[in-house]
Amino acid sequence: MDQLKTGQIVEIRNRLWRIDSIYKNELFATSIDSLNNFQKRFYTPLEEIRPSEIDIPPFDKIGELSKQQLLISAYNISLVHGTSPLLSLQRSSVVPTNYQLVPVVMALNSPRVRLLIADDVGLGKTIEAGLVINELIARQMVRKILIICPASLREQWQEALLNFFKLEFRIISSLHKKYLEKELPIGLSPWDYFQKLITSVDYAKSKANINEIMNYKWDMVVVDEAHSCARPHISSSSQTETMQRWKLLSTVLQNAKHTLLLTATPHNGYTDCFASLLEVLDVQATDKSNINFIDKNNAKKHVCQRTRKDVIQWLKDEGSDFNPFPERDSEEVHIEELSKNEVKTYEKLKEYGNQMMKLVSLANHQYTAQFTVLHFFKRCLSSPHALRESLRNRIKKLNEKVTATDTEKEIKEKDVLSIITETNNLESISTEEAQLRIEHSTFGKPVTENEIKILNDIYEDSKKIKPDNDTKYVKLSKQTIPELFGYANKIIIFTRYKHTLDYLQTNLEKDFQDAEILTIYGDMKSGPRKEIFVKFDKAEKSILVATDCISEGMNLQYLCSQIIHYELPWNPNRLEQRNGRVDRYGQPEKTVHIRTMIVNGTLDEDILEKIIEKADRIRAEFGFTPPFFNDESDIMKRLIKAGKAPRTRTRKRKRKEDPLQHTFFDILDKAQKQNESTDSEDDEEQLKKQLKQIQNDSFYGQTEIRLPDIERKLRQTEKTVGSKEEIEKFIVSALKHFNCTVEKNNKDVYRIVLNDKRLILPGGGEEIRNITFDKNHAARSPELELLDLSHPFVSRLVQLMKQQMHLDDSQYGRTAYKISNDIEKPMAMLKVLVRYVVETEQTSVIEEILTIGFDIYDANILSSNKVEEFELSDSSPGNRSKSEFKEEIQEVFANKYWEKDLLNKIEANRTKMIEERKQLTETLNYDELPSWLNGITNISYASHDIITVTIGYPA
Repeated sequence: MDQLKTGQIVEIRNRLWRIDSIYKNELFATSIDSLNNFQKRFYTPLEEIRPSEIDIPPFDKIGELSKQQLLISAYNISLVHGTSPLLSLQRSSVVPTNYQLVPVVMALNSPRVRLLIADDVGLGKTIEAGLVINELIARQMVRKILIICPASLREQWQEALLNFFKLEFRIISSLHKKYLEKELPIGLSPWDYFQKLITSVDYAKSKANINEIMNYKWDMVVVDEAHSCARPHISSSSQTETMQRWKLLSTVLQNAKHTLLLTATPHNGYTDCFASLLEVLDVQATDKSNINFIDKNNAKKHVCQRTRKDVIQWLKDEGSDFNPFPERDSEEVHIEELSKNEVKTYEKLKEYGNQMMKLVSLANHQYTAQFTVLHFFKRCLSSPHALRESLRNRIKKLNEKVTATDTEKEIKEKDVLSIITETNNLESISTEEAQLRIEHSTFGKPVTENEIKILNDIYEDSKKIKPDNDTKYVKLSKQTIPELFGYANKIIIFTRYKHTLDYLQTNLEKDFQDAEILTIYGDMKSGPRKEIFVKFDKAEKSILVATDCISEGMNLQYLCSQIIHYELPWNPNRLEQRNGRVDRYGQPEKTVHIRTMIVNGTLDEDILEKIIEKADRIRAEFGFTPPFFNDESDIMKRLIKAGKAPRTRTRKRKRKEDPLQHTFFDILDKAQKQNESTDSEDDEEQLKKQLKQIQNDSFYGQTEIRLPDIERKLRQTEKTVGSKEEIEKFIVSALKHFNCTVEKNNKDVYRIVLNDKRLILPGGGEEIRNITFDKNHAARSPELELLDLSHPFVSRLVQLMKQQMHLDDSQYGRTAYKISNDIEKPMAMLKVLVRYVVETEQTSVIEEILTIGFDIYDANILSSNKVEEFELSDSSPGNRSKSEFKEEIQEVFANKYWEKDLLNKIEANRTKMIEERKQLTETLNYDELPSWLNGITNISYASHDIITVTIGYPA
């Protein structure tokens, strides 16, 4: 181990590896001579490890110039560059806008990524975070990554990273863990073994899991909805839940080299809470002795916070008057009068709520009862089928409770209490999980028996509600859908519940036989989900009914411009996330049409008036999404106040008074006061204070990164890695090089037949259809598969091309000759792969390809311009004998007068990188350099190998 070093080439198990890092008895290395360019961890005491190198090109083999150029392209594509082009763009299927590249540029401007991405809803935070993650992976700066998010977003993160960036993350939870453990070597933890994990904040915050997470050093930790983990306000009356999450955040980030925090609502109106997010970034922007202090000058380098208005202004400042966002035509569709059966069912539900709140006495059961009652209200407002299924499920569980033995009752009661106390905020878990927790909860035998009678009665009444007397469905099918079909032939209908989705699908198929009715829901895998999007795209007229599984991280602007919210989400952020699927940058239609179904005289109106409309007014006035209505506990408090206070009419329509609802709110208010102290300050005054504090503390519109900087990065990327056209040319040429069939139709869509078996991926076939190299084309057509540098097939192709330098066959390309009119004497051009090591806390490897050219017999080093002219010149016709070529190659390596100049060039490149990093640390403007920056300018040479030799002959 003592003689081994990072960046060195070694032989392990008869293969060549590049050492990426060494830690105690563990060695991480990347394979450089196999078809799979993978990284592996070795336990050094058990391995035979020998220093090695890539052999110099043999003297007696002449490769073809075209194959050599392909080989050089393959190396350029797979390099770990030390310069600053945006490698993530070539390794993702997203089509990011310039403003979405700002976080990547900010990340690259800091050797240690500590970034709060706080862009407003709909601007693409998931894409921005994915670009940063992918950038660091492409540079091999990170490998062990943990994403912490609400449970309801785990699958969405997993799918977005796989679909957009070809990154495979595993989910770890109490349910997933048993499946992960089946893949583990004996004695290893899944937290240790799997390098890319996604977990929920509530699963991670348990003491056992925090300790597990802290056992390992994480290259990167990403926290989504980070505001939910902020330190609670100092005067908060109930802090248990948020304190546990704050402990998770502050503890886990201690072990993270790079950190991304994501939230559309980072500031809740209290400076101390917002400052805590900046505190865990560890960027010297806060003061632990003064929790309300924020050093905005230091913090602004690590906060990307923009609204839609900011983006439009940002583009205007750069000279563009183009508004990249569509106009929004948004209206509420009011269901004024319910049918007789609906009124009867709703009235009985309210009476059920009153009865349950009176019967339940225990404080912890009071809280659960509130959510249980509200759950049934929401299911009732969604669809009669959703209500019936929930009633049936709960009645079944209550009957099991009544007939259970005393021991079984005790076990079930403990299970329910642990579930409820584990996650009080039911908005933070998936809809299906929240539904099961609520419907399975019980409150003791007397309550249970009485509840069964009430629920059976409601269930019988609900069975009388059919599609033809379901007022909301009639309004949808007779008015709303026909209206929107007058604008365009594609509509997305959002519903929160799978049962409502099934109900709508069944009835819409009967009522709209000229349209294709499609559905997407949470349990659907990515393959079938993609097939649905393809059908939706190809259909002349279609309705897609979907749950919130597509409300975040999905870009649907190319597929549709119309949305119907079949029921009103109680969280305004969720409503805006849904709208943001089509109302976003790139929407080809000038106007998006959005309709929201509202049932008058119900809780829908309270949500609309007290939550949604207030959120819209704040967004219109201040430009940002209000953070005050994030969870059901907060919404509950505001509804209680709404029920107690006189109603103010903001619209001209009349509303039927609801005395039973006031009684229900009175009971909720009493239950609330048992658990929390009453805030004496007027709610509106408190709201104004919070909004002012947010404005003072925040960084809206702040960024010193302008479009010219981003355009410069893009040009650097193309120069280093290649443009889209150059990458396409390389892939097509490489495929033909391996005798594969490549067919292109008039729409730039390819069909590929893999005649070389080495290119067939595990589980794949010999034929690949519907391939495109155009990201915009792929984004607009779900049936097309984007072939980019992140695609596993392209990785296999690049590795196979590079592998040829280790094989003795007809496809050799390490040596070649070129006859050129631009030279007067025989010359040689060497492409040299150089590896450097940056000695920060965690060492990292940088790779560069340097080019050197010289006259073979005159001991004359050629200028860079002269070498570039030769490289870009056309090849003239003519041949050279094998003996003549062998003589030139032997002379190159017999008299290595060029070696000194090569070493000087390697050193000059090292000095250049050091100077760039010195300038970077100076721009960071720290009084004292943080510990994590120590060593950033300590760059050492590790190793180099000659990749190719080109002999140049004058024509």
